[in-house]
Amino acid sequence: MIQIKHLNFDYPAARALSEVNLSIPAGAVVALVGPNGAGKSTLMRVIAGLEEPTSGSVRVAGVDVLSSPREVHQKIGYLSDFFGLYDTLTVAQCL
Repeated sequence: MIQIKHLNFDYPAARALSEVNLSIPAGAVVALVGPNGAGKSTLMRVIAGLEEPTSGSVRVAGVDVLSSPREVHQKIGYLSDFFGLYDTLTVAQCL
């Protein structure tokens, strides 16, 4: 379902992901566990097509995330720990 090969991601001051290789079959239950700053959120954002890696490849259900992010968006859902709600807006305004 998810294939990651030689994935690297650099922020201006540091490398967040280094040579990540991962294969997750359809139906698997997987947990990303690690301390703050380990790269968990960065990895999820790259898989979801929200960040572009420095190098490497990510495929979701056979679709290349870099070349077809919108197609990947139709296949997966992702909600980060911060998802852009504002305290001053009502629920209806956020929707």
